Amino acid sequence: MGQIQMWRTIPLHQIIYRLIELNKGPMLEKDLIRKVESVVDSLDMRDFYRSLLELEIRGKIHVKEIKKGQRLITFVKEEETFLAVTED
Repeated sequence: MGQIQMWRTIPLHQIIYRLIELNKGPMLEKDLIRKVESVVDSLDMRDFYRSLLELEIRGKIHVKEIKKGQRLITFVKEEETFLAVTED
């Protein structure tokens, strides 16, 4: 028998955005995952990465790989912008 999934009342990307905003500084991806898991009953990693990508595309966060397999996630303030790779 399949798993029963409950609908979230708050979208995952909003939960992630709020946790990053409340952190008041850059945070490692593993720390963010731990915080999201403490708030959300069951975290699907595919949804997590999709939400991160959505936030980065919207310019709300910046994700930077600092080591292989280790990412640093930074909250982007309204007055800050990041250039794309080809926009030097």
